Amino acid sequence: MKIWLFNCKEVSHLVSQSMDHKIGLSKKIGVRFHLLMCKHCARFENQLTLIRSLLKKSSTASTTPKMDEEAKKQMTRSLKEYQDQEQQ
Repeated sequence: MKIWLFNCKEVSHLVSQSMDHKIGLSKKIGVRFHLLMCKHCARFENQLTLIRSLLKKSSTASTTPKMDEEAKKQMTRSLKEYQDQEQQ
């Protein structure tokens, strides 16, 4: 088995690719080795992982906020008062 030594550009591509597809064992080991030595690429991997998890959470969360009836009534009253003031 040949272990590859990757530069930062290659690692950033492989880190991104590995989140969507499987990469070979030798590439995976090479990437891990690089990440142990390069804090910038390790930070990139952490940020990418965080972004993906936040996007997953936001896609499962309701996009329409729920409002209780009292809040709806208050907003309707406030809007009506504003419109009444604008007409004067």
